[in-house]
Amino acid sequence: MRRRTLARLVCMLFLGFCLFPLTVYGAGGAIQDAVGDWVPGVSTTGGNSYTDITKVQFVLNKTIMTVTFTLVNDVPSIPPSERLDYWIAIDSDQNPTTGRTDKPSVFNGIGVDYEVAVLYDADHSSWLYIVWNHTLWPTYSSRYSAGSYLISGNRVKFSFPLSEVASPTNFNFVFATSEHGLSPLIDAVDHAPNTGFITFGKT
Repeated sequence: MRRRTLARLVCMLFLGFCLFPLTVYGAGGAIQDAVGDWVPGVSTTGGNSYTDITKVQFVLNKTIMTVTFTLVNDVPSIPPSERLDYWIAIDSDQNPTTGRTDKPSVFNGIGVDYEVAVLYDADHSSWLYIVWNHTLWPTYSSRYSAGSYLISGNRVKFSFPLSEVASPTNFNFVFATSEHGLSPLIDAVDHAPNTGFITFGKT
């Protein structure tokens, strides 16, 4: 009897350990994106293949969000442009009239309260992890932060705590890449999804 009880307890503990974080805290998915579909009207030139999104995967585990971009080709360690970004735009209050609203064709109509990005900045000659706060748009602020990121081949992966973006319970978001430079001339933006946005909600 004691053995059966112990075995049942071990089984319950094992299942709880394996399933509880996934069923209660876990949320995520993946978005496929067509090749060569830089945002018209915003992209004034064609884009490089390492900004061309084919898929974005996202996972929210407890309070940490992880985003993985898959691009057509490998991301150069030192891009030829002045600025190269991979980012998520977040509408933390689900209000399209608050936050950054100046590029509806890029943000698909959401009011962007925060942007979290991994970017290469030629002025710094390095890759950076940065968070923009647009809650008082058109005034905004930015800060380098402690999020983690990894660039490997044609993938860019980064993680950040939701506390970086006001710890929302329910929020909308869009993914994007952008590259800008004068020599050579490049001005291209790709986003996913192409229309609409993704919503995460706990309630």
